Amino acid sequence: MHRSTAGEQGFTLAELLVVLAVIVILAAVIVPHAVRSADKARIETAATALQNISDAIKAFGDDVRELPGDLRHLVEPLSGGQRDCNGQPYSGGERNRWDGPYLDRLVPATGLPVAIGTALLPIVPDTSTNNARIQVANVLEEDAIALNELVDGDGDRSSGTVRWTLPDARGMVTLYYQTPHRC
Repeated sequence: MHRSTAGEQGFTLAELLVVLAVIVILAAVIVPHAVRSADKARIETAATALQNISDAIKAFGDDVRELPGDLRHLVEPLSGGQRDCNGQPYSGGERNRWDGPYLDRLVPATGLPVAIGTALLPIVPDTSTNNARIQVANVLEEDAIALNELVDGDGDRSSGTVRWTLPDARGMVTLYYQTPHRC
């Protein structure tokens, strides 16, 4: 059996276990905080994106005098056959008043990513208020609740700016961002 001498260097098993325990404790504190910070940033990004779309809808309406029926109308000049948010064809005068683009990014055919889901292309009127609303598909219910807390501060899924459906079996909802602009 080898006995240690005073000149040997190294760490004992006890010292290594103490260091490992400190690392585990730090990770247990830091990782959840980092995840919460990332989630908060994602929700804030979504709120900003949805407000920017709402502002673009208003600017479009100020120019065209009708609200868009599709998110793509915010970035592409209007053409014949397209419809406003009430489902009516744009008149020639309305098409000529288009002065966009009203958003600074392209809108893919699959919808516009907004950090917590994808804003669907159609802009539809709310059935009770007739205000234009932006639909965001496949949103985690916890994200809808967090966005509601940030924007409305009330946790109510059926009133205010942020509304959503009951969750499906996967816990996903369709979120509706109500704009103050009437169709």
